[in-house]
Amino acid sequence: MPNRIPIEKLVEINEYSREIERTISIPADLPEIDEIIDSGARLEVIRATPRSGDVKIDGVLQWFITYRPVDDRSIVITYQRTVQFDEIVTFEGARTGMEVDVDIIPSQVEATQVGDRRVRLIFPVKYEVTIYRQDNLSYIVKGAGYKIITKPYQVQRGVIETERELTISRTETLAETIKSSRDILAMESELIINTVETRRDRVIVRGEVITTVLYISDNGEIISRDLRNYFEERLEIDGIRDEMEAYVEGIILQENSIFQGANRVRFNYTVQFNILVITEEQVELPVEIIETDLYPRREYILVERSIKEDKTKFLVNKETVIPANQSEASKVIRSSAQINQVDVDRLDDGIIIDGQGEINHLYVSTAPEQPVYAVRDSFSFSQFIDIPQLDEDNRVYVEARVDRIRATLEDNRTINNSIIIEAKILVTELVRVPVVVDVSDKEEIDSGEVGEDNLRYVVKSGDSLWLIARKFNTTVEALVALNNISDPSSLQVGQELLIPE
Repeated sequence: MPNRIPIEKLVEINEYSREIERTISIPADLPEIDEIIDSGARLEVIRATPRSGDVKIDGVLQWFITYRPVDDRSIVITYQRTVQFDEIVTFEGARTGMEVDVDIIPSQVEATQVGDRRVRLIFPVKYEVTIYRQDNLSYIVKGAGYKIITKPYQVQRGVIETERELTISRTETLAETIKSSRDILAMESELIINTVETRRDRVIVRGEVITTVLYISDNGEIISRDLRNYFEERLEIDGIRDEMEAYVEGIILQENSIFQGANRVRFNYTVQFNILVITEEQVELPVEIIETDLYPRREYILVERSIKEDKTKFLVNKETVIPANQSEASKVIRSSAQINQVDVDRLDDGIIIDGQGEINHLYVSTAPEQPVYAVRDSFSFSQFIDIPQLDEDNRVYVEARVDRIRATLEDNRTINNSIIIEAKILVTELVRVPVVVDVSDKEEIDSGEVGEDNLRYVVKSGDSLWLIARKFNTTVEALVALNNISDPSSLQVGQELLIPE
């Protein structure tokens, strides 16, 4: 493409809230339910496909219930399943071939027993769906009667987008002996990708699967262990070169455990890798024409460049108090935590990460029959992260996850939680580049023509203040103040706006 570069334009962004409801039946080979003590669900997006007027979301829904059986109240049984999930959300601007980003904000699952073997699960979720249109911008490369001034810019292009499904298996030796496969009460896993490399015709993915397994030892004690299985997968993909960069997302589609006798268990994980490979090339973009009576016609594009990547961990301490209507605790047997929301506030010399999450504990009661109970709690955190020389044109992206949680009993009603949170930070620089796309013998006010003090923009069909603010890296509030707009929802096509410098 000698005089064309790929650009990305925001089409639409919306949030959708809904409740996923499922009624599940406990298999005949498991005992009936006496009492539900814990439940949970996780929705993973495999792909999002834009179509004419809507977006189809495909994923997997992983859910579990932990219950006390009628025949033995001293133990717990966890029944879990992974099922395919699909959802269609309406988007008027969606068209085949566009790009889609989907973020899912989970909520706490509500489980209601509706029979000896039937449970109704209600899982509130919120989708944040963003649609982009991939365009090619044509620009001037030469012409008679004028001279072109160019500047070099690095431009990224997606060259390969594919999926790979495979099975990762590991055999683990437990610290205690168990009697049979029925003594493995539950397992819950998380896949983490640590590094990605590109070689000729292959992508090398290294990471780990962290599995929390709950089981009963041969002396009747309920044990919880965190197992870390490291993996290296070499994915054969034609057309990959060493200088390319690959982004890989891993999703666990299915997981199971196979008892192999005594204290050995084989864990199998069916994993899907979503792979995007990009290449970066330097392009000389025309930014001005001189030595002519003609006038340039410009299009302004936003170039976002990564300037800093970092990873940090920090500790959050939280005290969980067991409610008075529940039995006291003698031992915590399983603990988990997840982050539900993260907000980022920028300062001159860094950022503050504020977040909220949820803690779940299973514990053994002090009662003589030692029944198992569940207790839930919420936690929040606020952490300053130093980022020197953070400019106004920089954008900061943060991905936070719970690395691990350690729970200890302070007394029979107080659990001390030490939560290690890992935050991945990406800082980018947003540059507005004027590209000369044509020349004319008439001077026109264009979508980014420079006025005396500010840029000027002519409102087009489909524009909103939010879209215009995003395009020019400013805020809706700044546009409203500069243009004395009384009703931000009443923009008119052809209306001229001043854009803050």
